[in-house]
Amino acid sequence: MDKGVQDWLDALETGQAEIARRFIGIVAATAPELDLALKWRTPSFALEGDYHHWICQIGATKRAVGLTFHFGSLLDDRSGVFVAGSSPYLRKVEAASENDLDAKSVADLVSQAVLTLDRFKASRRPR
Repeated sequence: MDKGVQDWLDALETGQAEIARRFIGIVAATAPELDLALKWRTPSFALEGDYHHWICQIGATKRAVGLTFHFGSLLDDRSGVFVAGSSPYLRKVEAASENDLDAKSVADLVSQAVLTLDRFKASRRPR
């Protein structure tokens, strides 16, 4: 694991770190082709090191640990796990405890995000 990511995990409270590790495990198992590194002070996943078009990031607050999808608005939240937010593009799944984490739904969203990356990139190109 990237030293920056490990240091970030080590700085979290035990419960938060376990949730973050579960998110990392789900993403890594679902899309092993993704790279993981600490970018913008948060563990971030990207395909082929293209962090400009990152897939998802993990963040932690006192209340919960979240997995944010860069272009989550393009994903089909079949399980209704996304938390409402103000961004027109970002979408987030949050877990306050390991029991709150729906691994199957997160894996589905990660799979969709990888498959949707080219569409996202195409929509973001200057015209």
